[in-house]
Amino acid sequence: MLGVRECSGQARRDREDDAPVVVLAGDDARLTGRAFLHTLSALAGPGRNGESPVALVVFALSTVCAEHWFEFPQLSTALRDAILLGPLSNEGLRAAIQRPAERAGLSLEPGLFDLLLQDLAGVPPADRLSLLQPALWNLWQDRQDTRLTISAYLDAGGIAGIGATLAEGIYEQLSTDERQAATGVLLQLIKLGNHIQPTRQRIARTALDCEGSPGAAVAMDILLRGRVLNQEGELVEIANFTLLSGWPRLRQWLDSRQEIEDAARAWEGQNRHADWLY
Repeated sequence: MLGVRECSGQARRDREDDAPVVVLAGDDARLTGRAFLHTLSALAGPGRNGESPVALVVFALSTVCAEHWFEFPQLSTALRDAILLGPLSNEGLRAAIQRPAERAGLSLEPGLFDLLLQDLAGVPPADRLSLLQPALWNLWQDRQDTRLTISAYLDAGGIAGIGATLAEGIYEQLSTDERQAATGVLLQLIKLGNHIQPTRQRIARTALDCEGSPGAAVAMDILLRGRVLNQEGELVEIANFTLLSGWPRLRQWLDSRQEIEDAARAWEGQNRHADWLY
């Protein structure tokens, strides 16, 4: 969000008045409400007699679901003057980590940023911020006085370990029915081939088979609020790709599913002979 905040700050400086700035990210559920967008559009437009707009509205939207945003006239108008922000460079990442910490009176132990950068080296640029968010939150919770430390980061298991711990904590909040629904949702959002590395896949929320099962709606909301899942438009995906290998519970589910799929292929290969059933 650093680039978005800088853009909104520049926009405020370019204005002659002190109108409030409203910043909304693309995963904000309120953006799907036409009435809400109509209200924002009215606030950002000039008055009937040419008065200055009441507010400046800044939308941070992902290009993943760009077609979805053009369905809304208010957004399609704003997108004509869109500012495209690419992935953060290493220096951009440093600023995104250090500046908020400095504003909060915190400091990073020397070497911590380099360690974070090292763990993010193989991560696609689009996924870096989603992995940093839980890691930095954990560092803040386990800070020593006003310092974010390397020991706290390593004790938590680094990027992968922190994400798995948070996901497990979210899962443990669910009831029995909600856990069953969550398991079905998570497994559907993973593409599992014949002994190849599992990968995430985006699926429309309405296309998920367990959406109508008991506890599914509540489970989905909890997983989304806990950032175990992300939703952009109608598409849902697992937020943190390191969970596929770093979360023991999910890894166990995947191993079990792989075993069943292997057995099914073997059964098919033996012309569905009863001796190959188990």
